[in-house]
Amino acid sequence: MPSKLFAPPELIEKLICSVCNLYLSVFPIYVQNNGEKPICGRCKIPNEDEYLRDEAYEGLAQYLLFPCSETKNGCSEQLTPLKLKDHETCCTFRKLECPVKNFSRCNWQGPNKDLLHHFEVSHDTLVLVDRKFELNFINSVKENLLIPFENEVFILKKEIDCRHGTFICSVQHVIQHESTENYNYFVRVETGSSTYYHKFPERSTATNCEERTKFTVEEVREKLHDPLVIVAVIEIVKTAVQEEPLSMQVEMKNPEVDWESLRILECPVCFDYVLPPIFQCLNGHSICSMCKPKLNDCPLCRGQIGTTQNFALEKVVERMIYPCKYHKMGCHVALKSGEIRRHEGSCEYGPYDCPVEELENCRARCNKNEILFHMENVHNNYILKTDRVNIPFGGGDQLIKKLFVIKYANRLFKTCFEYRNNEFYWALQLIGPAEECKKFRFELDIVDNSDRKLRQYARGLCVPVTKVAEHFTRKGSYIKFFRDQIDDFIGENLSYRVRVVKD
Repeated sequence: MPSKLFAPPELIEKLICSVCNLYLSVFPIYVQNNGEKPICGRCKIPNEDEYLRDEAYEGLAQYLLFPCSETKNGCSEQLTPLKLKDHETCCTFRKLECPVKNFSRCNWQGPNKDLLHHFEVSHDTLVLVDRKFELNFINSVKENLLIPFENEVFILKKEIDCRHGTFICSVQHVIQHESTENYNYFVRVETGSSTYYHKFPERSTATNCEERTKFTVEEVREKLHDPLVIVAVIEIVKTAVQEEPLSMQVEMKNPEVDWESLRILECPVCFDYVLPPIFQCLNGHSICSMCKPKLNDCPLCRGQIGTTQNFALEKVVERMIYPCKYHKMGCHVALKSGEIRRHEGSCEYGPYDCPVEELENCRARCNKNEILFHMENVHNNYILKTDRVNIPFGGGDQLIKKLFVIKYANRLFKTCFEYRNNEFYWALQLIGPAEECKKFRFELDIVDNSDRKLRQYARGLCVPVTKVAEHFTRKGSYIKFFRDQIDDFIGENLSYRVRVVKD
């Protein structure tokens, strides 16, 4: 299909959002269950239960040329929807109101590119050059601040409610050059050497809302040990830039995938491709096994969903090649239905649990571009700064468990240690795609603390990441020494060196 299609004006004029009366040119597009009253991506959906995403319309409309919504003000641009969203946000014909209008008498209006200059002239105390401010719960505060970052500008909307002891903030990107999709946001709350960290929730494209995060003064005081002064820092992280049209890129790089057939296999709830077991409603609409427990009625026809499986369809899809569900994030892996889930469990483009989740009760989930940032800013004490580890050792029946993270070759690895029942265990686990484990091994050197220049050396395999309870359960996935093998090496401390090497 061509990248651009000409559509007659009389057709374009019929493609109008029922809420804002602008063109249906900003995705996602939603329609009511009966197919009426379409809503564009600029507007909030009144009731998500009554609306379905119109994937079929988006699939065709992505190639149409739409006028900019600022046509009435003089803009003559006509672009495809994938380009139009960013253009309209920073269109030079668009008049932006001053973000602090509600807190002052400022009536300034102007283009995006002039906003920073306006703040520097009229609201210089509201410009956060270092993205840092004191978090004070003594007085209630509600204000908007401007954050310049590289060549972009961001608006921080923060609210402190001293009565309830809560802090709420959101970040809005005022586009200058880069797409909003290229940035993620974090709040780092700190005092002295202690740090408390918050990740903004994922952007909701369905409701087109700003990212917001919230926490209480009790949380902060507990994490930072009741500090006198609290400082908050807004961290802005640039993610990998995706070129468009992404759908065409993915299809070209996975030619063995039958994309037309797969579109029929989209789950109407999560929009992922259904994999066995496949369930269906009374009218035959397919539902994936992940969404089925959450539903009583079919979202397409409201027919009852029982326990009926579509065994015939399952037999057909067993022979099909599926793309990774993170293909829109850049993954080009395509496998049969029985293998693709195993890949998705450790795909480098998918979300990862925090490496020290179980030790620190940390619920953060980060993609490959965020995981290192998370570890350095929240759990820095777990990152191994040198290759030598010293562990106080008293012997006996004590149970010792240690976990560290190693940075090597632009990847993160968990190095796990455990002592129990006079046996020592070590393992190296890759925080990344399981298929990459074969590229790495690890070397273990037991340090001789007796100064007799003895050496005990071993080389082990790199394996996929697991939960703590499974670190040393699979034979061949770890190195093991008995106490009598290395007892002469140990003084008050057990010391060892661990290195990751390419195989």
